Amino acid sequence: MISSLEKKTLYFERLNYLFAEYSKIILVDIENISSNQFKKCRKALSKHSILILGKNKIIKKVLKEHINRNPELNKLLPYLTGNIGFIFTKIEALDIKKILQENKVPAPAKVGQIAPEDVIIPSGITNLTPDGTVFFQALNIQTKIAKGLIEIQNPVKIITKGNLIGNSEVILLQKLELIPFSNQFKIRMIFEDNFCIDPAILEISMEEIGEQMNCKKNELLYLESLLSYLSPFKVEKIKKKTIMNLTFLSQHLGYEQNKESVVNSLEKDDSISEKSTKNEKNIESETEKSQTDEEDMGFGLFD
Repeated sequence: MISSLEKKTLYFERLNYLFAEYSKIILVDIENISSNQFKKCRKALSKHSILILGKNKIIKKVLKEHINRNPELNKLLPYLTGNIGFIFTKIEALDIKKILQENKVPAPAKVGQIAPEDVIIPSGITNLTPDGTVFFQALNIQTKIAKGLIEIQNPVKIITKGNLIGNSEVILLQKLELIPFSNQFKIRMIFEDNFCIDPAILEISMEEIGEQMNCKKNELLYLESLLSYLSPFKVEKIKKKTIMNLTFLSQHLGYEQNKESVVNSLEKDDSISEKSTKNEKNIESETEKSQTDEEDMGFGLFD
């Protein structure tokens, strides 16, 4: 049998190796996590990550040794409070979050518990008989009798996130056979490439990022339109306005010309102007070259 001292030594050496090997560390809250749920999560993560628990004193001791070599690890110390676990990984934090969510376990509401989220009772027919209408009236929930059962007329929020859960709310949820919460590993902090990242960033979807980028792009284009000098956006705007004006005039003057022909003509004019500017540049370069050649031949202006 391995003694407790040998266990601590092995654990200490393992932590030393993990902190030295992995640059991505995810701290998770393990409050209300059962041993069975812990085993399932560890198995799901075993292919690419290592989930480890331990005493904060030992972890702090290991960290302080590594801080001498990497001072950025000092950012982890304020988070080493309460019941926490460490996930050492080389994959994206978003993938870790998905695995943790897949292994969550339903949890009922408890009296005196701080609500982790809002709880809304949906409208519809319940499995309760008319004898229980008094209980709903005490909670100001509008009901009616339908097919011999109590029907809730409108959705009702009975628990607010952050508030203490009362006895009446718990009894009502039990009567309705609703399990509103779930126990799961909650990400407390992400340490990646010597930076501490708030887990709230994982809640941002790609659609939201796209919307923000489009919004900022429109703001930049608007600022660009206010500038006094020409810009690609301003030229494009003038070009579109010109096309609209030409189309409008051609229709009112009886000149049948569609929008495509106007666009083609403008593009043709653009190509002609580009060619002319290129020709002008070529002529200028040739004249400069001829002047330099004359100077090289030794012919002066008054020779």
